[in-house]
Amino acid sequence: MYQYIWLTVFILILSSPVYCQDIYCRYQQNGENYYGQVDGETIHTLSKAPWEGGRRTGNKVRITEVQLLHPSEPQKIIGISGSFKDSWAGREPFKTIRWFSKTPASAASPDEEIELPQAVDTLLVET
Repeated sequence: MYQYIWLTVFILILSSPVYCQDIYCRYQQNGENYYGQVDGETIHTLSKAPWEGGRRTGNKVRITEVQLLHPSEPQKIIGISGSFKDSWAGREPFKTIRWFSKTPASAASPDEEIELPQAVDTLLVET
């Protein structure tokens, strides 16, 4: 299983200097989902998503005490088939773009196991 805890944690640059970055995440605690601002090993709970103007609520938790989730709530997942060079090794690329969609339930959070249907013999992980 691929464990990329920080895959969930994403960086939003809120000011022009590269040195001033805020790190946000989405996490679950006691069955409830929250957005938070990461400060070292501490997450400061936000009132709502950071891109919706979420502010610190005053509550904070240790990052090791929560389950990290996808950076945002998956709603529509749309992909492009054959969108990277390695997928064309030894084959002719498509002449047109091939789109596909996936259900929101197909997105896995960090440390979440991926169940493969019996018909699948190869899994390609995009990072």
